Amino acid sequence: HVGAADHAVQAAERMRRRIAQARVTAQDGAVFTLTASFGVAYASWRNAEAADALFRRADELLYRAKMDGKNRVVPGEVG
Repeated sequence: HVGAADHAVQAAERMRRRIAQARVTAQDGAVFTLTASFGVAYASWRNAEAADALFRRADELLYRAKMDGKNRVVPGEVG
């Protein structure tokens, strides 16, 4: 599962960087930047049947990413 988890973390990091590079222009001409935080949870096959635990862990990781300063990816394993 490590390979798949690494790919998931890398994908989240690529999305985070692209979002951070985006510029949004409001109708009045003001330009805004965006940030994104991701919690990436992964489970081994022995824990794969516990989807609720996986979603709960992803939510915890997302909260940690936001509390640690936002605009980051925080990975973690379930179980």
